[in-house]
Amino acid sequence: MNSPDTQNMELIHKIQNIKQQLGTSVVIPAHHYMPPEVVAISDFIGDSYKLAVLASKTDAEYIILCGVRFMAESAAILARAGTEHPQTVLTPDPVSGCPMADMIDAIQFKLLITMLQKKLQKAIIPVTYMNSYADVKALTGEYNGSICTSSNAEAIVRHFIEQDKPVFFTPDRNLGLNTAHKLGIPDRKVFIIDKTGTIQGEGNPTEGLLFIWDGFCHVHKNFTLHDIKRVREQYPGIQIIVHPECDPEVVQAADASGSTEGMYAKLKNAPGGSVWAVGTEINFVKRAATEFTDKTIIPLKESLCFNMARINLEKVLASLESILNHKAVPDNPLKFKLSVDASVKSLAEKALRTMIDLTGKSQ
Repeated sequence: MNSPDTQNMELIHKIQNIKQQLGTSVVIPAHHYMPPEVVAISDFIGDSYKLAVLASKTDAEYIILCGVRFMAESAAILARAGTEHPQTVLTPDPVSGCPMADMIDAIQFKLLITMLQKKLQKAIIPVTYMNSYADVKALTGEYNGSICTSSNAEAIVRHFIEQDKPVFFTPDRNLGLNTAHKLGIPDRKVFIIDKTGTIQGEGNPTEGLLFIWDGFCHVHKNFTLHDIKRVREQYPGIQIIVHPECDPEVVQAADASGSTEGMYAKLKNAPGGSVWAVGTEINFVKRAATEFTDKTIIPLKESLCFNMARINLEKVLASLESILNHKAVPDNPLKFKLSVDASVKSLAEKALRTMIDLTGKSQ
């Protein structure tokens, strides 16, 4: 029986062979959390928004998005449409979802917006994290709101609050609370909305500025103050950087926090010989440690995204083979084509465009 390394090399060889046949007609973007062997066959890596933007700017006819489903949806939202040079997005594993994105759907979203507007007697602006599904992004556009990323959430929320427009932030509670802390929003003006629709907080909701849905990322909820204490005792002088999806007390106890792209840049540019503990998905931490060998980089704790881990070389190969078969015989199905309804795409793109307009950045 072949070893896993031998099997991977055989799969990589097959993938590279088909990529060579398909040329620029296919591109394979991979998220930072992908296993190393998937990163190895990708054309570029990044966070979900960066991947969607970069893929849409390529000449590729087919985009095989190595990430969870909402990421493939985001790529499909920004992909070229029309009759000339349209782009088709494939997801190697259509079951690879995101538990946090699953925590709110379009029906809940609309009910909550309606409830809040009735209670506040004014329009409330949705600010929706990139880690959400296309139908929720579309409703964000319908209600004249904006998408945000973990790196620009502060700027987006600030924009609306400075206009005295209360914000409904979804789906991640921790990113919402950490953003409120950065902006210095008083606790009495910040409220959590739980799964029953109950508004929880110290002040009067009619005077609230930020209403945060009670969702979370299981990968980042794993990190605790005990983890920080443990690594500081084990490595005196260590620097700790975590993702803002971590609990607020963890973010405040760390030396720095940042988006996946932000953490990658921070580690890349850190002085040689520095020692870091990183509080995010384990594949990212291991890859950073392998790439930046002049530093010591360890996980704050091992925390795996099981849905990301569903994407593997076999599934990427199956998607590539399906493109070859589809090109030969158009009736042959693609594995697995991901489509977003035109009306949903239009409204979701509107919300993404608002983010770009407010931050001045396209990625």
